[in-house]
Amino acid sequence: MFGGCWNLKKIEIPDKVTKIGVYAFAECKNLEYIYLPDKLKTIEEGLFRNCKRLRKVKIPVSVKKIDSAAFMGAGITSVEIPENVTNFYIEKNTYSRYGIFQDCKKLKVITIKSKNLNHIYKGAFLGLNKNTVIKVPKSCLKKYKKLFQKAGLDKKVKVKAISGKKKFKIQSGMNYQKLVIIA
Repeated sequence: MFGGCWNLKKIEIPDKVTKIGVYAFAECKNLEYIYLPDKLKTIEEGLFRNCKRLRKVKIPVSVKKIDSAAFMGAGITSVEIPENVTNFYIEKNTYSRYGIFQDCKKLKVITIKSKNLNHIYKGAFLGLNKNTVIKVPKSCLKKYKKLFQKAGLDKKVKVKAISGKKKFKIQSGMNYQKLVIIA
């Protein structure tokens, strides 16, 4: 579709769009911002492959599936997988030689909010930066560690529970004596 459009820097896709084709924005090396529609169902294969300047992608909660090489070689620094994602998927019983986040050298954190991941293809974590930390719901930590290792996650990659407590900075001049925030 727009693959290889080196001058493309910003994309806003209307909310009525439910599908974007495979490799649609691959090799858009100067792409810095994309707005994905609220009704999108799948992050297709190779969608953001080698989008080197793309630092952040907000994946809509409507997404249920992420395909192989979706972010391969992209410049993303962190990504949040929403709660409705159930699959890191490719065709049944096939093996991809491409990981979802393969060669994402700047990727530091993958936060998986979904408690319903039930299929991760073998090879999904190929080429994942060993310094990347994967955060998962605390109630799924043990299950997901096993699932990720079956899918080929390198044992050096840390899988941690999402902290239930968030830290907030209190500005000076406020007269609070006690502040309890439960997330």
